[in-house]
Amino acid sequence: MTEFGHGAAALYLLGALDPAREHAFERHLASCRTCQRECDEFGPVATELSRLPDHEVAALLASGTVDPPRRRRRFRLWWR
Repeated sequence: MTEFGHGAAALYLLGALDPAREHAFERHLASCRTCQRECDEFGPVATELSRLPDHEVAALLASGTVDPPRRRRRFRLWWR
């Protein structure tokens, strides 16, 4: 997977990559079947997570079990 390791697809879908890494991952994703498959598999989970109401996200963050995302992202299958 070149410069991207396991888990990069999940980080991308959750909006946890900085803008430069996000753009680099998108370029990588255009030709990497492994990362495309990971996005296909994790995409529905990321979509459901993005639908959580803000108060539920705040409760998760307050519990200390998750780190705050940089931003919330809507999942899309743009590489197809």
